[in-house]
Amino acid sequence: MASAAAATGNVTAVAPLLYRIDGGLHVVLGCADGTLRLFRDGKTLVHTLDSKGAAILSIAFCPGSSPTSEDVISGDACGVLSVFSNFSLLRQLHILSGPVRSLHAFTDSRHNVGFVAGDSDGTVAMVQQTECRWKVRLVDLRPISSSNSGNSIGSSSDVAERTLSPASSTIGVTAVCWAPLANAEGFPVDVVVVADTRGQLNVLQERSLVLCVQLPSVARSLCAGFRPAAAAAAA
Repeated sequence: MASAAAATGNVTAVAPLLYRIDGGLHVVLGCADGTLRLFRDGKTLVHTLDSKGAAILSIAFCPGSSPTSEDVISGDACGVLSVFSNFSLLRQLHILSGPVRSLHAFTDSRHNVGFVAGDSDGTVAMVQQTECRWKVRLVDLRPISSSNSGNSIGSSSDVAERTLSPASSTIGVTAVCWAPLANAEGFPVDVVVVADTRGQLNVLQERSLVLCVQLPSVARSLCAGFRPAAAAAAA
């Protein structure tokens, strides 16, 4: 890791290090000069991807056009999302207005590839096939309607009981994560989990709020897929 850090020179790496296995260990640095730098085995600089924008604050990998390729997605300090494919800038999305604090790529239950992003202004966006599928501000969230509750993991009463912090115009997103859950009938439901600056954990289905939990403190990172050993054994 020291070699990767040294190779960036005076460029400050501001995004987390991400790894992938593709004929070896690779490291990607998101840098303050708007570039992403890829290192083979954490030592040799093999590619520099230029977003032609502001400092990179978040990065994620997304399945690419072939089984052996992965696209790289970055979010910058001006709210721009950049998608790189085959080491070239494929597209830029201007759908967020604040610094992009968190990104998470996924493949949903219908085998659609996409990613979710959240910014410091409190906006969450879902992107699939490089198109914005939906976008919502946390301050504008409303409980899912009772008419659709059969297809959700919660109800408006669940949200009412768990919405503990008042709405604020300064709510920011601190972390986002897509997660595959199940409704009361056991059918798959794809949701987005969002942590915010109020210390709340919000579960979204499309643009609707289906669950809200007050945390002891603000969550800065999220992931999906962990199963405790006891739960795995019971399954």
